[in-house]
Amino acid sequence: GLGVKALRDVDDSLWSRRGGSLDLVVRRRARHIISDSRRCELLAAAMEQGDLQEIGRLMRESHWSMRDDFEITVPAIDGLAALVQDVIGDVGGARMTGGGFGGCVIALAPQSAVDEIRATVAKSYRSPDGRAAEVHVCAASGGAGVLV
Repeated sequence: GLGVKALRDVDDSLWSRRGGSLDLVVRRRARHIISDSRRCELLAAAMEQGDLQEIGRLMRESHWSMRDDFEITVPAIDGLAALVQDVIGDVGGARMTGGGFGGCVIALAPQSAVDEIRATVAKSYRSPDGRAAEVHVCAASGGAGVLV
């Protein structure tokens, strides 16, 4: 083990010293949790600065980590996230959210991209059972913020 109470307590030094001792599957799962915890901290800072490029990078990396290390995505969701990300480009991000092995895709994107996202998803995406995706546009309220 890593000798910590929670994986969020693993720093880079400890991970480099002891991460390699873990079983390969356990190591990949732990790497996702550790790296996603770091991404959450970086995402909060990027949101405070309004840095959509950094937000997008972090969201993409989070999705890739869920896919490659945690192995909880499915091809349909991977495809939908990639489709939305292609529309957004580097000014926002898309990733799976929800319980895993299905779920949905959340995207942070400029308002100006919404119509193109809707049109692209309607034209190019169908779930494995043939259903079209639903796009729900939301906006943060004045009460949204960082909890510590």
